[in-house]
Amino acid sequence: MRNMHWDPSDTQSYKLREYLPLPGNFETVMNESYGMHNQGQNVKPVPKADLVAEHKSKSATYTPGGNENILWYSKHAVPCSAPLSSLRRVFIKDLKLGTDHRDAVAVLRTILSPRRFGDALQTVVEDEQGTFVYLRIYGPVVGAYVDHFLPEGSVVAVKAPWCQSNQIHGTAVIVHYLTDFVRLAQGGVLYPTKWNLSVPPLAPSASEWFKDEGNKAYKSGRCQTAVVRYTEALNFKPNESLEITILFQPSASQPCIWSF
Repeated sequence: MRNMHWDPSDTQSYKLREYLPLPGNFETVMNESYGMHNQGQNVKPVPKADLVAEHKSKSATYTPGGNENILWYSKHAVPCSAPLSSLRRVFIKDLKLGTDHRDAVAVLRTILSPRRFGDALQTVVEDEQGTFVYLRIYGPVVGAYVDHFLPEGSVVAVKAPWCQSNQIHGTAVIVHYLTDFVRLAQGGVLYPTKWNLSVPPLAPSASEWFKDEGNKAYKSGRCQTAVVRYTEALNFKPNESLEITILFQPSASQPCIWSF
């Protein structure tokens, strides 16, 4: 089954009405329940407390093979190949539902650990302006160790962000290609200074502190976080000796692929 999208000019998407005998009220149900009526509308903000409560509730009651996300649809588009530096920065309020934003990038921070959502992973994110929304990621990550993928506080850049909204599953930024999804490190491109981690004043240096935090993450099995911390240590221009030490940390030289 190909994906569906309410776009009259889209000749590639699956058109359910052409292939199935549908009851008379099915179009209304489809439009209202699956968001096909709201293409081009602005993303409406949802209170943080509502998203957090629902996310935690669904996390606690998740059962493999459940009926979440049985019917979903998306725009057929190739991955965004543009470098991050060439994309214009947008916030959640700038996004329109069911609309390609091919020249844009959204920087988001996770506020909860992810959960499984049918064929995707889902978490709750915020932007710098304090607007909250779901983030859903499709692809190989569904088979990953959920507890280690995008832990709370992860900062990510989503290239060519695409949003969908419906009455059943709410509003979400959708990632279909992992190449459109970049984990950001403090001190690097696009990382918001307001989300910087504070380096303790007694730390020998920022690089040394981030290296030690990377070691702690690696020893606890959080390989993705460890690689980000080592990257941050390098971003703060360590001396040559410390740089060599960082580069030869286990998860920096041999990253745990399953955690990405």
